Amino acid sequence: DIHRVGVRFSWICPVSFPFDEFSCIIQEKFYRPQIESKEVLVAEFKDIGFALDFDKKGYSFHLMLGTVNKEEICQRILPLQLTAGEVKSLEDPDVAIFYDIDCYTQEISVNDIEPFLDKSHDLAKEMAVGVTDYILEA
Repeated sequence: DIHRVGVRFSWICPVSFPFDEFSCIIQEKFYRPQIESKEVLVAEFKDIGFALDFDKKGYSFHLMLGTVNKEEICQRILPLQLTAGEVKSLEDPDVAIFYDIDCYTQEISVNDIEPFLDKSHDLAKEMAVGVTDYILEA
């Protein structure tokens, strides 16, 4: 019996904003504190990230997203390993949205693993594109 199958995706989506300004944009889109929480914490954060757990289209997701700067990108995304064995690093943007998406399901049959892998990739990519569009819309 297979009790859990999951796949994890990471994406970096470059943006053309300074880090501080972009952190404020993400904060406005996802975190709108009430007056009381502003008094307990602060009205604005230096950096911001979110961890969200939810179910969508029959699968479970653990989605982490947030702003990253050039130095953080290389810590989160490993360089590409080419078939020849050499390591190649892509040119990193100055500021980006980082997505770490874990898609999983439980109690799956062996015959359903390949369709799960295809569908989970499509759903995760759709989420990253959709959330990026939402964040960057005027």
